[in-house]
Amino acid sequence: MAFNKQTTKLDLTLKSVVLVTLDISRQDESRFQPIPYNVFVSPAGAKTAKEIKSFKINKKEDMVSADGHSLYLLRLALEPGQHTLRDVFGIASAFPINCVIDVPLLLDYVPTAGTVAYAGRIKAVWRKRDANEFRAGPVIPLLDQGVCGASGGTFDVAISDEKETDVALFKQAFPVLNSATIISQPLPAFD
Repeated sequence: MAFNKQTTKLDLTLKSVVLVTLDISRQDESRFQPIPYNVFVSPAGAKTAKEIKSFKINKKEDMVSADGHSLYLLRLALEPGQHTLRDVFGIASAFPINCVIDVPLLLDYVPTAGTVAYAGRIKAVWRKRDANEFRAGPVIPLLDQGVCGASGGTFDVAISDEKETDVALFKQAFPVLNSATIISQPLPAFD
């Protein structure tokens, strides 16, 4: 992530910081609850996997509790130019089963150079999959992915502007933002 709780100064000379709140949950009361691990972002024109940026989500550092569930405060450092927020990768585990989840986003975004921008809240709700919808995770390994519901599930994804609430959460969690000017630059709607 672009900064942590101990950061005292933001350097916006070469990169912009994009603030995104991730709200990922499961529709049913399954013991296999989603935990995000990475957000993948690719710059425009990326041709190899090495060019894709992986922003690691640290549950202890990035998660806050609000409204009775967990929100993840993402701080993405992006160079000028167009980027694509590709997907959120994670797990859902309950002994002895571990499964992989993947929330495809494919959201194009162009950050304003040298700014801290709030881009919105991504809400991903895991539910049972209908015939032609994308899966909540890969099919293999068959047993683990089937038992946890990833291969038979999907995510409903929505983007919303919760700037007042979310920026307050970011400032409370990361004091370096208290002196920053935060502009609003929303993500496009999920398609």
